[in-house]
Amino acid sequence: MFFIRDPWRHVTDLDSGFGNRLMCWEAALILSKLIHGNKNYFCLLPEFPELLHLEIPYMKYNTEDLPIPGNFSLITDEHINNFINTGRLNIDRNSNYELSYSWDSVVNIVRFAWTSNEEVIKEFKHYLNVEIRHLKLRNTNLQDSIVNFSNTKIGIHIRRGNGVYVQQKDIDTIPLQYQQYYKVCKHCDTSYIFQSDETIFNLMDYFLKVNKKVKFFISIDVGDKAIEYYKKRYPGSVYTVTDYINSHLIDRQDINSILNPIKGLNSIGLNLLDFFILSNCKFLISDKISSWSDFARKVGNHNKHHIGESPHYLNKLYEQQNNII
Repeated sequence: MFFIRDPWRHVTDLDSGFGNRLMCWEAALILSKLIHGNKNYFCLLPEFPELLHLEIPYMKYNTEDLPIPGNFSLITDEHINNFINTGRLNIDRNSNYELSYSWDSVVNIVRFAWTSNEEVIKEFKHYLNVEIRHLKLRNTNLQDSIVNFSNTKIGIHIRRGNGVYVQQKDIDTIPLQYQQYYKVCKHCDTSYIFQSDETIFNLMDYFLKVNKKVKFFISIDVGDKAIEYYKKRYPGSVYTVTDYINSHLIDRQDINSILNPIKGLNSIGLNLLDFFILSNCKFLISDKISSWSDFARKVGNHNKHHIGESPHYLNKLYEQQNNII
């Protein structure tokens, strides 16, 4: 058994870090595959609150009020560094382990599995793709209605919140009444760029020029109120998770059940709806660096396309994929 920990040991409300927790689970899948152990993963509900509504293969949880079952040895950064250097994980396969390594090790495990040409790794790629696509909501009514809502739309994920390098000049490009949703972060990694309205509008304008009936679903990590003006610019063409919630595709009891707060957090269910709508869109254009985008792409079995690519190129791929040409 693997006891999976969230490296930050906390969950915030709006930008909950769900994509990062999925990476922790993916890293555990990789390690389990390496040691040919049984696929039983255990976590604490306060660190993985989405599990109340989400089926993640092999994952079980406890509340913070219950003891952790069994004794666990630690898998640390040292173990992971050795794995990255040798392709081998030198641990006792019959023991239970707490995954006690840092976030850097989570990233290194996943990157190694997807990019390495080592023979031991090659078989992982198909295995991981299959397992990740088993992610789904426990409520089948919600899951089915999400597919019906999203499968005619082009999904766009915009990352502008936590961890994004934001300057005041970026915020100044946003209409004044919507600037409240952003904050300057000059100490953030410059790899995580602020996607401008100009870039996104150019992309959407091109798609609509080719086909005026195109519909977009937009997922954004600062809340969809921050882009209400997109709907005014593109009336009838832009949808967000709020539009799904207000639609008549699903019973209100099902919607209310997933939107109820968990552990004092109001946005966990909302984030899950947003994630699964994005992943089930018929074409996905993602932020270039984002675990949220990466997992939406993997769950929905999409190829990787990002906002900064040529609109002409993306539209051609979209047409080819959907047999429009």
